[in-house]
Amino acid sequence: MMRIARDLSGPVVVVNRFAVKQDARLFEQQFLEHIGCVGRRGNVDLMTTFRSVDQPGNYIHFGFWRTLGAFVETVHDETILRQAAEVGTLVDTRADQAECLGEVRSDGASGQLSAACAVVSGYRAHGRAGAFEERLWRRADHLARHGGPSGVRVLRSFLSPRDYITLEWGEDSRLFDQVLRSSSYREMTADITEVADVEADVAQCIAEKGGSQARLRHWCPGGVVPTR
Repeated sequence: MMRIARDLSGPVVVVNRFAVKQDARLFEQQFLEHIGCVGRRGNVDLMTTFRSVDQPGNYIHFGFWRTLGAFVETVHDETILRQAAEVGTLVDTRADQAECLGEVRSDGASGQLSAACAVVSGYRAHGRAGAFEERLWRRADHLARHGGPSGVRVLRSFLSPRDYITLEWGEDSRLFDQVLRSSSYREMTADITEVADVEADVAQCIAEKGGSQARLRHWCPGGVVPTR
């Protein structure tokens, strides 16, 4: 098996997908405590967790780390390892490491994902990567221009370079939904599906932590609701 060396001084986005086995509420409580502990150790610019709207037992978590070395050092801490093991008993997990290719953001967008609607999409590109990425950025630009306060982040997997993720978000749910339903957006999405397999998921941000600031959603029976 070929071993690929990685630069520990470069940034990395750690992506974790979770499918809860039984108690989603218990998972959310324990996982939010866990990422709070991780965030207090620093060296991570942003951590944000989303719950699928259509499949409420499915989650995806993004950790935007300043360096791969900082991530490796943190996850080998004894407390972090113990917490991760406890959370791991509640879910099936898939992990990935990615690079952030960039972000498109509209003027006036705060970038606070905890107050935003979101669509998280995964892609497996076929053929020439440049053709796929060009179509992806064209749609991202369209969303940022017409979706009100909104933005798109594009990630590419380090482990499987044909795999991509987009995180599309909008702070005005009406304008965001209006763009997603527009004929222009749908045509651009159709163009993307010609060169990639696509899985899109409407998602709700349940937690966001950037630097020393944490924005969590209030608990309520049966789940969580927006703070606004």
